[in-house]
Amino acid sequence: MATTASTKTQSRWLKKIYALPAEHGAWALWLGPLAVGIGVAGWNALPTLLLVLAQSGAFLTRQPMVILVKALSGRRSRDDAAPALVWLSVYTALAAIFGAALIALGYTKLLWALVPIAPMLIWQVWLIRQRAERQMSIELAGSGMLALAAPTAHYVAAGVVDATAIILWVLCWLQSAAAIVYVYLRLAQRRLGEMPPMPERWRIGRRALLYAGANFALSMGLAIAGLVPLLTPIAFAAMLAQAVGGARNPCVGVRPQRIGFAQVAATAIFSALLIVAYRA
Repeated sequence: MATTASTKTQSRWLKKIYALPAEHGAWALWLGPLAVGIGVAGWNALPTLLLVLAQSGAFLTRQPMVILVKALSGRRSRDDAAPALVWLSVYTALAAIFGAALIALGYTKLLWALVPIAPMLIWQVWLIRQRAERQMSIELAGSGMLALAAPTAHYVAAGVVDATAIILWVLCWLQSAAAIVYVYLRLAQRRLGEMPPMPERWRIGRRALLYAGANFALSMGLAIAGLVPLLTPIAFAAMLAQAVGGARNPCVGVRPQRIGFAQVAATAIFSALLIVAYRA
């Protein structure tokens, strides 16, 4: 009996709900900017590897942190607190160890990334306790923190925080924000009872179209001003085409998983096009 109980406890602690984010979009919002930073600046052997490992630990802390806060605030069973705390401790330790190694190698400017991240975490914890974390505003702000993967990867490869690093952060954040708005549109469309008439489709999709259109226009302006490569608007044109197609063809009744996977693919395409724009 004791052995059976011990096995059940171990299997409970190994459940992926405590260890891995369930949302496919969250992975894309982090890995997309990380790929852009590495793709533009290059792979700097050990420092870049340490950065990837440190960011992996930091990114993975979110899932057990959310579970832990919910368990302590009465939103989940108290039995969830212990395994969530264990996973949170493991990921935090990994992020701290690899991050400290980078600092020891001289990449001290990485500490500046903690300035916006710390208040963001405090805000998120407070919202979870208030049962109010499902807001577009928190996701838009959070995407900006995940987009820091681009400039930090660029910094580790280039050794300096220059204009390119900052612009990559802005570009990736703009894309992530538009992607979030687009996913909200698709989730709203799937709940429609029937296919709406064309004018209603454009009305429902106006916010996603506005974000994607504004991003494309801004990228064109930056390219004309010589602040980004001339091919940069192509990456945003792909996102605008996705928004137009999505608004015109509502995904009534489509499973959320399909929406998530489609957005992961769209983010991968954007990242690849942006890397090509800079590498060309």
